[in-house]
Amino acid sequence: MVYITSMGSFLPGKAIDNSQIEEVLGFVNGNNSKAKNIVLRSNGIKSRHYALDPITRKSTHTNAELTALAVKDALKNTEFEDQGVELLACGTTCPDQFLPSHAIMVHGELEGKPHEVVSTAGVCCSSLAALKYGYLALLAGDKENAVVTGSEISSKFMRAENFENERSESLEELKKNSSFQFEQDFLRWMLSDGAGAFLLEKTPKKEGVSFKIDWIDFTSYANEVPTCMYGGAKKDENKKLKGWLDHDRSELLEEKVLNISQDTKLLDQHMAFYAINKALVSVKKKRDLKPGDIDWFVPHYSSDYFRKKLEAKLEEIDFNIPTDKWFTTIESKGNIGSASIYIYLQDLLETGKLKNDDTILCFIPESSRFSVAYMQLTVVVN
Repeated sequence: MVYITSMGSFLPGKAIDNSQIEEVLGFVNGNNSKAKNIVLRSNGIKSRHYALDPITRKSTHTNAELTALAVKDALKNTEFEDQGVELLACGTTCPDQFLPSHAIMVHGELEGKPHEVVSTAGVCCSSLAALKYGYLALLAGDKENAVVTGSEISSKFMRAENFENERSESLEELKKNSSFQFEQDFLRWMLSDGAGAFLLEKTPKKEGVSFKIDWIDFTSYANEVPTCMYGGAKKDENKKLKGWLDHDRSELLEEKVLNISQDTKLLDQHMAFYAINKALVSVKKKRDLKPGDIDWFVPHYSSDYFRKKLEAKLEEIDFNIPTDKWFTTIESKGNIGSASIYIYLQDLLETGKLKNDDTILCFIPESSRFSVAYMQLTVVVN
């Protein structure tokens, strides 16, 4: 068996409320965003954190630094605080560079002993891939312990100087279409920074709360649906991605190739269906999963807009989860991509409401090309 025995996190700077976002990220060409208020009303996020100086808008941390601080927080007051662990697995959407790998840079920040290090790529599911790598390493008997992480530093993409003017849709058109027919500006009001870390061991902690990992299931539907969220690429006339290596250097800047983009039409059309009607139906059958067995549902949805869609889809497959069992802190912590599920689980632990043998179902979708992860945990209290 494998247990999460300690959790840590790091959120940079003071919380930024909705009225402060453009002051920190900057105004595109000096203009207020037409889309900002509409997106914020829909996503329900009230505050978030950025690794940016609110005055100079210069970076305060690298992704590797954020992650190392979360790891140190997870290892604080454990036997591994000084001696280190046997494995470090790190997932992120946006490493500080394309090489060396993200986890290698985190290891360098930690300055601990030599040990196995692995980086997992992707978007929101990258942190669950890191967690599953650590989980399987312990389960196979290859390692006795591990630290796994999820982290994001999206603000570096979101600064005003990286953006063109918003596209030409009128405010009235945006109001009518809640799937938001725009791409890059949409994400400026959705994403934020932070890191989370878990310590994995083969036995639960002697005193306090641990989480037994029952199972982790991943499914990719890239064989069925086109690319929805992407960075370092542009879609051509056939909706195929042309990567940054195939663009001239001038195009990288002029066409904003290095920015992150979201095809919100595809997101609205497919996300809830693939997350529930496809992935959860499959997991439900494989794991003999029943809604009555779930004490806590911890979903990572990007926006309150999708919560309503998820609730409707759960009803469609006769898997209703009462709203008092749902737990998220997206409203106060923001959408931190791969780090979100780590942050939300730590926040749930800190409520003091967990009881021995409580079952927690975690849900992590990834819209880049529609991957979905589900994880079940059991609470162990000693």
